[in-house]
Amino acid sequence: MTTFVETIRKSRVRLEWVWLFLASGLLLVANGANTIGLAAWLTPLFLLRFVRQQRLWLGLSIAFVLLAVTFAIQFRGMVPMTGIAYFAFNAMFGLILVIPYLFDRFLTPRLTGLAATLVFPFAWAGMDYLTSFTIGGSWGSIAYSQYGNLPLLQLLSVTGMWGITFLIGWFASIGNLVWEDGIVSVRARQSAAIYGSILIGVILAGGARMAFFPPASETIRVAGLVRNDVDPALRSGIKHVREKNRQGNGPVRSGNSLVHRIVVD
Repeated sequence: MTTFVETIRKSRVRLEWVWLFLASGLLLVANGANTIGLAAWLTPLFLLRFVRQQRLWLGLSIAFVLLAVTFAIQFRGMVPMTGIAYFAFNAMFGLILVIPYLFDRFLTPRLTGLAATLVFPFAWAGMDYLTSFTIGGSWGSIAYSQYGNLPLLQLLSVTGMWGITFLIGWFASIGNLVWEDGIVSVRARQSAAIYGSILIGVILAGGARMAFFPPASETIRVAGLVRNDVDPALRSGIKHVREKNRQGNGPVRSGNSLVHRIVVD
């Protein structure tokens, strides 16, 4: 019996690092230059699972390093800094991104039911909101990862981009509740049903707005200046955004404007 319990315990320890490995891989495409929208939803699910299963400061320290390093990779070529300033910048964003996990570890165990699942998304959306008042504004927000999900983006007109951050964070909390309690848990089923109903309602309402209330305004002619010596990665990112700006047909969309690019020496 002791051997069996010990085997189960060791397998759980190994699985903790599997969740970290999955989170690490997904983080690379969860935001920034090469974004996969679904990865932005799955990344916090696995990383939150890992942090909750580790000793407090060990889990948070690993999450901080991971978030800072992957942020540098996600937004490579987009930060106009070098040397120590560049590393300090990425460390600062790593700290900002790990704070919601800190709130989750301290407050979630002290709450029960649906309230416990709201700590992480509120903390994440709150940090997103506060950083929007800094010199960088909302740059780097996870909400930008959903640029292709036009029905979801209609939420911007109601809550701003922080509503999208909240839904992504809440998905991670709900997923971990079901993961920890099991699908047979009444609390887990009820919380998942509430979240699922809200998410489906948001997407349906957004789709209805696009279908029945299309924009009446015409597109805007936009021009931009780009230096000829811009970092190649940043130049590629600008080209990617310009192509995305020619797509979309909803009230909130990724563009559909005529874009001119002027290169200056």
